[in-house]
Amino acid sequence: MCPNTSKADLPSIHDISTYIYNSFIKFLNTLKTRIQATTAGHISTTTDLESIDQTKATFMGLTVH
Repeated sequence: MCPNTSKADLPSIHDISTYIYNSFIKFLNTLKTRIQATTAGHISTTTDLESIDQTKATFMGLTVH
């Protein structure tokens, strides 16, 4: 950090969180577009559910190929 930097010069947590969120959404949209453009009709999905009686935990597996 520069010695003359003030708190007002730094981005807020909200700004950083918003930037990360927007970047991730942009990445997902780009990925979705690329997948749809190059693999239309060539993607299969399967799901599997498991549960553990002792802990009442439930898990869902998703496979895309």
